[in-house]
Amino acid sequence: MTGLIALIGVSGMTATTANAAPSVGLGGGAGIVIADSALCTLTTIGYDGAGRLVGLTAGHCGGSGSTVKAEKTMGSGVLGVIRQSNRTWDYAVIEFDKSKVTPQRSYRGLTISGPGPRPEFGQTACKAGRTTGTTCGVVWGDDPQVPTFTLSQVCSNHGDSGAPIVVGDKVVGLLNGGRIIQNLGGTGLDIDVPCTDPNIPIHNPTISTPMMSILADLNGRNTVGSGFRAV
Repeated sequence: MTGLIALIGVSGMTATTANAAPSVGLGGGAGIVIADSALCTLTTIGYDGAGRLVGLTAGHCGGSGSTVKAEKTMGSGVLGVIRQSNRTWDYAVIEFDKSKVTPQRSYRGLTISGPGPRPEFGQTACKAGRTTGTTCGVVWGDDPQVPTFTLSQVCSNHGDSGAPIVVGDKVVGLLNGGRIIQNLGGTGLDIDVPCTDPNIPIHNPTISTPMMSILADLNGRNTVGSGFRAV
């Protein structure tokens, strides 16, 4: 069982230029609002093979057609729209308005230079989420309940869904939620200890979808997001 954690001066300037709204800077780790209801986190941002400005977040954050706003600049209005939401791999593709969004490689102290391979047991991974900030933890390896996911001990809570999981400056995964430990030691007990304080290491592990799996799925389709490359 998975605990998904989404919901929570130049002279001669023309009048059009002068009145234009400032572009909003967005990068991996930015808080986003989906359909004016769900709070989630942007995984990464870049361009697809057709040159569209696109970003990723968790699939359970919203469906195709859902509007996307920046949490910190809600007054800027709608900046993008979810074009597809894949529930199998739990990722969604957002197409952003190039005239309204400036993609940033570094955001909230986190720099993403591109995708990286699936993390391995014993590595240290970090994440940047809109709720619990930038935190790090050990990688446990494949999730025994759903082997397509990866387990790590990074802190996460509601609103961190979609946060980038990074090793170094490579985004290696997309945060999906917290893993509830079921039937601990055959006792029939389920352990659900969400991370409420990043300074307390005792909490449920976090599950994430490997970035390479997401990109492989995207590149197998002729759709918005295919051929994605980070800024």
